[in-house]
Amino acid sequence: MSFGRDGLAVSRDIHDGFHELLTLGNLAFAHWGVGDYGEAFRILHDGIRVARERDSWLGAGRMMNTLGWLHSEFGDVAQAMEYDQESAKLGQAYGISNVEISALINLGLDHFLLGQHERALSYLEPTLDRVQREAFGAHRWRWKIRLFIGLAGVHYARGAYEEALRYVEEGLKEAQATSSQKYVAKGWALRGKILAQMGDREAAGAELQRAHMLTEQLGCMALSYPIAFDLGRWYETVGQEQESAVLYTKAKAAVEHMATAIEDEGLRAIFHKSAPVQAIYDCAVRVSG
Repeated sequence: MSFGRDGLAVSRDIHDGFHELLTLGNLAFAHWGVGDYGEAFRILHDGIRVARERDSWLGAGRMMNTLGWLHSEFGDVAQAMEYDQESAKLGQAYGISNVEISALINLGLDHFLLGQHERALSYLEPTLDRVQREAFGAHRWRWKIRLFIGLAGVHYARGAYEEALRYVEEGLKEAQATSSQKYVAKGWALRGKILAQMGDREAAGAELQRAHMLTEQLGCMALSYPIAFDLGRWYETVGQEQESAVLYTKAKAAVEHMATAIEDEGLRAIFHKSAPVQAIYDCAVRVSG
């Protein structure tokens, strides 16, 4: 983060507004990664205000997309959709495909979180086609990873396991080629869940275990807690309840640490009530009771 702060200071000194806003967005990601959620939200809200004052619609739209993603990470899908819809309209109105495509991916994943699988596919599938045709550079592979892993998750939830496996393999290929470790971990975990449903319990456990090990190395609680929970559930299905209890406790501790770091009381309440967090609490109580 020190490099980001230095870059921010330099861009302001030389009145480079574009890189000032770009650096603000990157700083928000850095604070999120270390669990400083309050500062991440402050940076983004301040950045959007500055971007609007300067009519910098690229900067405003990018940071709205990030806010949408952060709210969805805490289970606040309603607020996420507001930011994502606004940024999609902004991208379309000003012809900024960077902003529009990111917003459309977010919206597809928002609908997925709401259990609206067909609606999610109606966003994700055409956006993947568009990315394949139009995108280039770093955005191309970043978008492709998110889309492949997102589509794999939707098809997994629909019970279309062969299709889910095909997409997760594509996502992992892109993630590993670009050292996108967050998505390598997500891909391994999702592949483990898919294989479990397809009856390959041993391979499923191996995938979930290495996904969990990688998240431990990365140290991002928002990434690690759902994978710890999924591994705990796998241990429970194979009769290793002591191991499952350890993983549920770890997932619960991560969730509680995250909740403590949320400064917005309303957002904290939404996070506590979200389905993934409630499932963790329920399982932790069951195996310890």
